[in-house]
Amino acid sequence: MRWPVALLAIPLLAGCATLVNGGRDQIVPVRSEPPGAAVHVDCGKAHPDAGVTPVDVVLDRSADACSITIVKTGYEDWQVDFRRQTSHAVGVNHVVGVATGIFLGAVGLWFGDQELMEIGYDGGQALGFEAATAVDLKSGAAFKQVPGKVFVRLHPL
Repeated sequence: MRWPVALLAIPLLAGCATLVNGGRDQIVPVRSEPPGAAVHVDCGKAHPDAGVTPVDVVLDRSADACSITIVKTGYEDWQVDFRRQTSHAVGVNHVVGVATGIFLGAVGLWFGDQELMEIGYDGGQALGFEAATAVDLKSGAAFKQVPGKVFVRLHPL
């Protein structure tokens, strides 16, 4: 009886986007021509000074509005605004839902009849999808900041 409980717990432990994206932080490579420009970040609790190009900036996937400003003496400042989008990896949670539904449907068929199998499948599908998606939303991995990389050619003043 331990195996069915363990299998049922899998979708509750991790959503697909959490496994694929790795959580709340998203690393965005920032490059400029010429290099050596300071990068300032405005995104949730991110540290405002990210360093100088080339640099990898850490953004909060779940933040509503993020931007970076690239600054170099003798050049025009350049601002890049990010858009929060839902990660495609969240869609894979449907697979978790179907797998959970098949498992609970089989358990229902084992202990009952066709009707119990259908109830198990429908309930398991909803439980698996909803639980995995809830984990992704809570972890922030359900989202991504776009663009995923930045290259800026700075213009002299």
